[in-house]
Amino acid sequence: MGLAPKMVEHIFAVIAGLRERGVALLLIEQNARLALEVTDSAWVMDSGSIVHRGESHAPAQ
Repeated sequence: MGLAPKMVEHIFAVIAGLRERGVALLLIEQNARLALEVTDSAWVMDSGSIVHRGESHAPAQ
């Protein structure tokens, strides 16, 4: 079911604010598109292995 859309919006706004203040976080999120909007770098995992890593603004493959 997940969180209500308004709650997700609020949580990601808080995360974006923390990023702007220079706070480092480890974010584990299934919504990759949303996560990439609030992060500087990303690691994509499949079955426990890293299959891609790079800057968040890099084009997705």
